[in-house]
Amino acid sequence: MPNAEAEHDFVLIVQKGKADVNYLWTALHNFDKQFRVKKEKLGRKRMLVVKNIGNKKQAMDYLRKVITVAYIYDDLKDVDYRNFVITEENLKLLRTTKAVDNYVDFFKNNYLK
Repeated sequence: MPNAEAEHDFVLIVQKGKADVNYLWTALHNFDKQFRVKKEKLGRKRMLVVKNIGNKKQAMDYLRKVITVAYIYDDLKDVDYRNFVITEENLKLLRTTKAVDNYVDFFKNNYLK
């Protein structure tokens, strides 16, 4: 169970070479300029991390808003991607394990129910 009061990040993961990561970085930055956006490698994937968006409730509010933004997601129509919110502790674990699908299952069971 995630710590509801812990600081959360928003993560968008795409396959390397399947989406313009620089465009996505700019789009996420422009969506809400108060948050820092980082680009990272995760094995063969590219990960965009919007840092410190708040506790679990605030992070889920951010997620619900950002997924409705056409200029971010229109370019991902034909791309296999994952997006979710995550605590810093779990993000450190994800960076180590690179087990994106396992975390997505955890996210669905602990954030979306």
